[in-house]
Amino acid sequence: MPKHIKYAGVGFRTKASPSKINRFVRKLPKEQQESLYQVTEALSSNGLIEVTGELTSEHAQNLYVGD
Repeated sequence: MPKHIKYAGVGFRTKASPSKINRFVRKLPKEQQESLYQVTEALSSNGLIEVTGELTSEHAQNLYVGD
């Protein structure tokens, strides 16, 4: 099952170890670290994750908040 980015609704598969991904994110400029979109784009464009666009069942259950 793919992982998901909870607040962005984007499915992804890791292509690197968690420690390598964390080191990469820590080296990004602070302004870029504050944007989930920019972090995801940087990880994807550097081959550390593959964005799949899939949603997991856990994410789909929490995607919409009822009235």
